[in-house]
Amino acid sequence: KLTKQVDSVIHSAASVKQLGSYDEMNKANVITTINLLEFSKTNKLKDFHYISTISLLKNNIKASKLWHNYCTEEHLPNMLATLNNIYLKTKLKAENHVASYRSYGLNTNIYRVGNLAFMQKNMVVQKNVDSVAIVYWIKYFLQHNIYLSSIHKLDISPVDLTAKAIIKLFDKNCSYQSIYHVFNPYPFDLLEYARWKKLPNIKVISDSELAKYVIKDLKKEEHYDSIFKSLLAHGWMGQDGISQFAKNIYLQNKTQATLKKLDFNWQSITNEQFQEYLNQIL
Repeated sequence: KLTKQVDSVIHSAASVKQLGSYDEMNKANVITTINLLEFSKTNKLKDFHYISTISLLKNNIKASKLWHNYCTEEHLPNMLATLNNIYLKTKLKAENHVASYRSYGLNTNIYRVGNLAFMQKNMVVQKNVDSVAIVYWIKYFLQHNIYLSSIHKLDISPVDLTAKAIIKLFDKNCSYQSIYHVFNPYPFDLLEYARWKKLPNIKVISDSELAKYVIKDLKKEEHYDSIFKSLLAHGWMGQDGISQFAKNIYLQNKTQATLKKLDFNWQSITNEQFQEYLNQIL
């Protein structure tokens, strides 16, 4: 039951779902956010904390068409007209609404999180893991024993560590009209995992070589769905050919400096943890 005594509202999806219809995504990510923002400005103003995704910055290529795009916590992307990924489009719309409600005197904070793969404490994954786009990306590469030379390091942010980081941040004086990049700064190296696992016949390929695998598999109907979702996961279904292959660097200097002062530290994902993760998703 919602009461006047509520001082803070935190909004996030119960579990990540990146694949679905526009109406479904819009209701979960946009309409629900607006309703909670409206509640937050009734009677006593309530702080509003929105859980977003770092993936929003993936397609945020500047007009200069640079191959390296640096995005900080101060960056508010504005590419709704060109963004064709439904999940990201609705998350970005929600971010825009969260920022706009600051004009009502609301303190609204945004937390862009990474790939919430599993709980570090017990390695539990979410129930609808097949709705997470990165899972299809991992499956496709492992099933073909290939790795991209340009992208072999994964952002894996355990759910429980991410939650602890947000709890550390959300009620501090510094969290006023802020955006935080709350993701694991230690990427997991797939090539190192392959060496540890002693996987045979692993091929390291270029982006152009990947196209040959995709074209070949598209001729097989049983592979179509997994290929489509794999490409979607990596942002290669966009309209802008430059944005598909541009290297994006998401800086989190402010977030990391703040978390360090709050005695929070991320931990690297071990090969054993990644193997346990694979056991549950493959």
